[in-house]
Amino acid sequence: MNVFERLHSGEAIDIRDEDYQREAHGEMDRCRQLCFEINSTPPKDREKIMELENELLDGQMNNGSDAEVALIQRQINEQYDNFTAQYGIISSNANKRAFQQDSSYCLLSSLEVLDEEGKLERKADIFSKRTIRRAEPVTSVDTASEALALSIGEKAGVDLPYMAQLTGKPEEEIVNELQGVIFKNPLTDRYETSDAYLSGNVREKLQLCYYASSAVVLRKGLMLVSSGISFENFEAARAEILAQLDAVKNGEISDDELLWAKRSVASDLRSTLDSQGELEGFWLGQAVDGLDSAPAELAALAEEVTKEDVTAIARSGELDLVYFLCGEDAEDEEDDDDDHEA
Repeated sequence: MNVFERLHSGEAIDIRDEDYQREAHGEMDRCRQLCFEINSTPPKDREKIMELENELLDGQMNNGSDAEVALIQRQINEQYDNFTAQYGIISSNANKRAFQQDSSYCLLSSLEVLDEEGKLERKADIFSKRTIRRAEPVTSVDTASEALALSIGEKAGVDLPYMAQLTGKPEEEIVNELQGVIFKNPLTDRYETSDAYLSGNVREKLQLCYYASSAVVLRKGLMLVSSGISFENFEAARAEILAQLDAVKNGEISDDELLWAKRSVASDLRSTLDSQGELEGFWLGQAVDGLDSAPAELAALAEEVTKEDVTAIARSGELDLVYFLCGEDAEDEEDDDDDHEA
């Protein structure tokens, strides 16, 4: 059993151990060599496809004529055929490795439709059809609900002046029509949707802690939640954090919360491609866990996660341990107050 298999099984290993030093550093050297080989891959062929794909998207977005779009489609078809004849399909394992540090890989791979076995089924519609059209801005709507939907889509929140412009109604009338749908946040003095306002922000709305964050330790199957609190807020903060976790288990997750959580995870994964050190650390972690998925693959998977997936995972977890760290002053206060428990 090698060092990585021992770590994966949960065994603790002294980093001064000779086997650990030899195998871990050997794996890091292998990762560096892999990164070097990837970086030395000639990029001109894929860059030409990327350039044509962007040109085709821009042409459709800017209402280019059918003849203009068809010309670019012929060019990208020819470039794609030349590339795949020499290097294989873009979604092949070899090309995935070659494109590790290319942030445009996800857009490139969207040119291919694969079957269940990961083989090319056909080229994407963009090669032969108009797939997008320039969005025409909406300048007026009839109801406050329609204005709210547009405000969330265009302004990422409740923008009352914008909604008043769309409907031709005073802001006060819009607020009255949307009672129970939007609420004024006393901390910002601005209106928010019910999902945003009632989501139970432990740090800001309830003012229970200085910070709150969570992290997942995959190889041990743990999720750690930590927060910085004053001792007198311990019970209230604990209760609210557990209530938030229960809400996730019950599927009380708004579409916006899910969307931004997925975008955050995907962005973090793709950002590893921006740093040689981050990339080496990523692949070393994958080796320890016995995995071989690339950052771009995991980011794409994260973007496909559904609310049902999140709820199912949340329900599979159980509370294991709650602990509170306090300084000497807090301990002295605890001794003076029998009602406080840590």
